[in-house]
Formats: sequence, C-alpha cells, structure tokens
Amino acid sequence: MFPSTTTNHGSALLTENQQIQIPDQSWFKFDEEQGAERIWLVWAVNEVPELEAIKAFANPKDRGVISSPALATAVNQFLKAHSSPSSTVERDDDKKETIVKTTGGILVHVIKLEHH
Repeated sequence: MFPSTTTNHGSALLTENQQIQIPDQSWFKFDEEQGAERIWLVWAVNEVPELEAIKAFANPKDRGVISSPALATAVNQFLKAHSSPSSTVERDDDKKETIVKTTGGILVHVIKLEHH
C-alpha cells in the first residue's frame, strides 16, 4: 500500500513517531465483507525504486492491485529479500499500539487484518 494523495499530503516520508490515518477519501477502503488482507509495511531510509514504480496503482480504479506481472514479481522479490526475521515486534494492548524495530536502512513487515 502506498500512501494515497489524501494520506500524509501524498508523501511517503514519515518522521519518527509520526502517526498517520487512512482518510475516508482514500482509495484504500475496509469494506463490510468478511475476509482478511495482508498489508506489507515498508520503511526505508532512502527512496526504493521498486516501490516508486508501483505508485501509479494506488488509485480508486486499480485499488493497489499491480496488473503488470513483471512489476508484481519485482515487488514480491523485493519484499522477500528485505523481510527480516531479526525485526522485533512489541505490542502495547493498553495503548493499542504495535512497535516494529530493526537495524539497517529498510524494514519490511507484514500484517494480516481480519474482519468479520
């Protein structure tokens, strides 16, 4: 998921401890249908060319679905290569927060959202 033009003023740049909300006008919607989504969270110190190429798919028509098989393969390879088992995940149920930490310039973490 790449930030929509209405999220964080369309910028993928976040500062430390900055919180973002997915606004109602976003192309990314949670519907009322039962199911689950996997969302890859990627934080990088520098711009990631593989992900810059998929910005065009973050729109109401495509809804983030990458229709180019070659580009989808490149993104999947990037995610697998940078998924780090050394990441630490801390949950704070009282604050309803999850903190994910790693060393290095790229952090890739997948979350699974289930709705009933």
